[in-house]
Amino acid sequence: MNYEEFEGNFIEDIWNHEIIKYFRRHVINNPVCQFCINPETLKVRCINNKEYQTTRDMVIEQFFKTFYEKTKVKPRKGIYLLDKFPYEYREDVIKSNL
Repeated sequence: MNYEEFEGNFIEDIWNHEIIKYFRRHVINNPVCQFCINPETLKVRCINNKEYQTTRDMVIEQFFKTFYEKTKVKPRKGIYLLDKFPYEYREDVIKSNL
């Protein structure tokens, strides 16, 4: 986040962001939470951290892709990772697109 770009009450902007509202309404019943609370996830995380990271990234990537296809998001200054797909900012993705 770039705090210098915020005007007004940025905590309220974050709290009322569509993705944060979604997580508050659908705690436990969304793919990200289901991944985290799955007992198999903990086993994989302990045994094969690389597999865990790859699977976690796929779940998160798919969640954001689906969310933004279905939800209209009101742009807010300074909240880049909530207003856009966060994997756009991954270094490996950025470097591969150069």
